Formats: sequence, C-alpha cells, structure tokens
Amino acid sequence: MSSDKDDFLDSITDLYLLLNGKTLHGNKATYGSYFTTLRYAIILLYAITSEIVRDEKEFIRDCTLLNFYRLNKVAHLLHLEFEKTRVAKKIYTELKNKGYVKTERKDGKEYICLTEKGKMSCKNKLEETRKLKRYFMSLPLLQVKYNEEEVPAGMVVKGAQPVSNSHAERLVEQIINRISNW
Repeated sequence: MSSDKDDFLDSITDLYLLLNGKTLHGNKATYGSYFTTLRYAIILLYAITSEIVRDEKEFIRDCTLLNFYRLNKVAHLLHLEFEKTRVAKKIYTELKNKGYVKTERKDGKEYICLTEKGKMSCKNKLEETRKLKRYFMSLPLLQVKYNEEEVPAGMVVKGAQPVSNSHAERLVEQIINRISNW
C-alpha cells in the first residue's frame, strides 16, 4: 500500500507546475484557473491518505478534521498553491454540493473527506494531467500557445516543431476541459 502512496506523491510532484496553472517552463498559463478544483481535491486526498500528515486523533472514518491551516501545510509539502481563506472554503463547498466531498460533525468539530466519486474523479483527472504533460513534452510549441505572457518574436523554443495539424490542439483542449469539468 505504501507503494501506491509513493506513486501518488511522485505523480503530484511530477505534475505540480501544471496543477499550479503553469507551463512546464514555469510560466503562468491561460488554463491555470481550470486546475484549481483538482488541486484542492488532490490536497484533500493526500491529507486523508498519507501517513505523513494523517493525525489519527483528527479522523473519523475516512474524514479529516476540517482545518485549513493543516491543509495549507499539506499543499506546501506537495508544492501546490492553496488559498486557505475564501477560496478553499468556496471550492470544498462546491465539491460537497456536487457529491465529491462530504462533511460530518462530531463533538462540535467539522470533518471533511472525498467521497468515492470524488476519489475516482481526482485519480482520473490526475491521469488526464499526465496525458497533458506528455503532449506538451512531445510538442513544445503546443504549450507555448497557453503562455499568459507573450513569447517574444523570434524566440526559439528548444525542441519545438511546428504543430502542423490542429488535431493535437483539439486533443489538448479536450483534456483541459475534462480536467476542469467537475
């Protein structure tokens, strides 16, 4: 079981730039806001599954104590951006309303966890993010299209090959849409 968790951590570490809404070169990307919900779901999934951050006193069943400060620490460990004030509460409420997250109250404390639907969706979207990374690595010019900052004229992207068909662009757009659709 530890191997699955190590693989999960490795995959997040390998994808953190995309999950933070950046290109593989670390530039701010136009698709950045589409990855916000996935990023927060991953932080919660890691918080409830990892022995590194799991505190048994703060768990009931598979739910962790809803503590944005602690979730922020998990995000920091994963190198993922996390806005613990308004944004986190808003995203987790949206996920709860759609059945991806559930909350429970016990002894005056609120606990939060991903439902099975939420866990499966999170894992599927992580796989989609891996596909996106593979496309960007194999077709660097495709990634340049999503830079928020303009690439200076005449700048050559190392390994760039002209994207001669729009098929790859359509596939990338579909992947980004699947990642953002919760």
